[in-house]
Amino acid sequence: MNVLSFLRSRVLPAALLVAAVLLATSIPVACRAGSAGISLLQGDFSPPRITGLQVTGSRTVRLSFDRRAADAACSVRQDGEAAGEACPVEWDEAHAAATFSLPCDMEPGRAYVLGGIVSDVQGNTLTLSIPFSGYNARPARLVLAEVRNAYSSKKQQYEFVKLCCLSAGNTAGFELVAAGDGEQCAYRLPPLEVRAGEFVTVHLRKMKGKDGGYAQQGMLDEVNGRIDESFAADSSATAWDLWVENEKSRLAPSDILVLRNRNDGSVADALLYTMPDKAPEAWENSYAALEQEVARSGVWTDADGQASASRQSACLAEGITSSAVTRSLLRRNCTELLRAFRTGAVPEAGTGEGTAPAVCSSAADWTVAVKSTRSTKKRQ
Repeated sequence: MNVLSFLRSRVLPAALLVAAVLLATSIPVACRAGSAGISLLQGDFSPPRITGLQVTGSRTVRLSFDRRAADAACSVRQDGEAAGEACPVEWDEAHAAATFSLPCDMEPGRAYVLGGIVSDVQGNTLTLSIPFSGYNARPARLVLAEVRNAYSSKKQQYEFVKLCCLSAGNTAGFELVAAGDGEQCAYRLPPLEVRAGEFVTVHLRKMKGKDGGYAQQGMLDEVNGRIDESFAADSSATAWDLWVENEKSRLAPSDILVLRNRNDGSVADALLYTMPDKAPEAWENSYAALEQEVARSGVWTDADGQASASRQSACLAEGITSSAVTRSLLRRNCTELLRAFRTGAVPEAGTGEGTAPAVCSSAADWTVAVKSTRSTKKRQ
């Protein structure tokens, strides 16, 4: 019998049999070849799945799994480096979470990568490489202060989000995400030292001109200790200006805007706004994930003071259009919040299931300002 005949008569039927068994059963199987032929093995041959990564301290990173793991050999390196130092690991009682210890303190907001191999008791292995930001031991207390969700290409004025700093600290680890935009467009704030009473403005567009360069000069990230570097339209001499590398719309007419604190996994603040005749079906369908996250955090309440994230509890954003681009959504009580934090009348906010944080807001705290608080700076 030649080789081709042998393959047709012996190997192919056996291979087809294995394929049929794999397709016909929901039980994970594997096969091995021996002197007695091909035998099927039953069992779990999938490695543990990662359910979360949390930076828990200046030298510790915690990795969680969906089930019990057995061992982990991982290292942490700065993004861009070829290799990092091996990290000792400590497991929780259920062996479903591993805490890795770094040899030195992380820099707040710096890009790091956790890489290595995790295995379970069956010998299944998972190779991982997960980016994260360095631990921020001094996160500033930030709240949303002003939002413009409209733009005018003709006037070169675009969407922005203004944050109020209620306490001094660093902005590393904070991010902005909108339901209409999706998690893939979340913007992570860079490390920036701020003081109580200061403002940070995140400009959501950085438009390009026909020549390939930027449409206007002066769109500078003020991360070098100078608050007066940026001089493009809507820059302000009284706020730290940051610019997102983006040319598309970032905020929907009806939206859920969330300020997250990745340092502790909490929702720092949120704004729910709506236009009565704009995208109600999107809120009900594609906004569900952020709606649930905000409702659990308690940072937004309805008219009765109960934690909510429903469209009915949102504030109205009427009249903010491209023809009325100077208008914006403005928080009414920033001055009162600053005074309360300075006097110690408001404790640090925390989040948890069913409990509202010390600082929360509702539709009553927001209004449509006819003229934005932005002031254009001209370069001297």
